[in-house]
Amino acid sequence: MDTRRFALLAVLAPVPAILLEPLTATAYFRTADGKSSADPAWISVWSDPLARHLHGALDWASADVVYHSYGKAFALAFAGMLCALLALRRTAGPASHGRLRWAPRAATFAYALALLGIVGEYWTPWSSAAFIGLSVPSILLLFLVSPFLGAWLLRRRLGSRLGGWMVALTMPGIIGSAILGGHLGFAVIYLSAAWMLHARVLLATQSTGATMGDQARDHAWADA
Repeated sequence: MDTRRFALLAVLAPVPAILLEPLTATAYFRTADGKSSADPAWISVWSDPLARHLHGALDWASADVVYHSYGKAFALAFAGMLCALLALRRTAGPASHGRLRWAPRAATFAYALALLGIVGEYWTPWSSAAFIGLSVPSILLLFLVSPFLGAWLLRRRLGSRLGGWMVALTMPGIIGSAILGGHLGFAVIYLSAAWMLHARVLLATQSTGATMGDQARDHAWADA
């Protein structure tokens, strides 16, 4: 698969999860594990009206079944992030050496592990085991690797400058998004937005027939 297709998938794949997240989070708040997450006023102010007006989208099955059904879209989001990272690695080319060259490799493993965790959580009966055995380690690994990955992106001037900083700040971004939204799905939106910014720059550059190694990359970087 060429770089442009990777980038296009990175832009499109997270869209269902992003659009569904308010509904997915509200469904989570109706489960036994998620009821207390909706207690803060800044969460109930939007989740309660959503539950009232869209009750048909939440009452068609048990709370757990509804939540895990909507949560399946997270797999597409992480697949999109992985596509964006692979596209950037391919674009960086053989010149991507140096002390930080390990960071994109480690990040690829972390995002692949996160994707496996999401599939295990939402697509198999072993949700708890997948969360503990795959998702939690992947989050911890992302916390560790992402500052170095962001530095690699920024130093190499790859993709979006804003996206590079968002990747570097993955840990506060994930924690802050999850606290403000009451659900880890909002952290998925944060990460998706970062990688969609990178993919947008790649698509813009590819459409001009240029590569990230020439003047078009500098122009895209300035605009990102």
